[in-house]
Amino acid sequence: MGCIYRIFFDDYIECYVGKTTNFKKRIVNHKNIRNKETVKNWKLYQFINKIGWENTKFEVLETIDDSEYIKNSGQRELFYIKKYKSALNKNMPC
Repeated sequence: MGCIYRIFFDDYIECYVGKTTNFKKRIVNHKNIRNKETVKNWKLYQFINKIGWENTKFEVLETIDDSEYIKNSGQRELFYIKKYKSALNKNMPC
């Protein structure tokens, strides 16, 4: 089962929307890579490092059946990026 998720912050309107087939593993990955050279300048990680992980929240917005994930997850992710006016996404899904 896949999902579309959102990273958001106490007292801030900024957010990030992503998709994954393993939500718990993806959150751990976000935490582990935030200071790596290849991503530390991305808006999401700059923002998180500025305000701290203690103010960072994660939520599943929608679950997607495995049979639909490959076909529809990009469209659903884009829907939520627009809905929440996500300013921290680096790339938009196709």
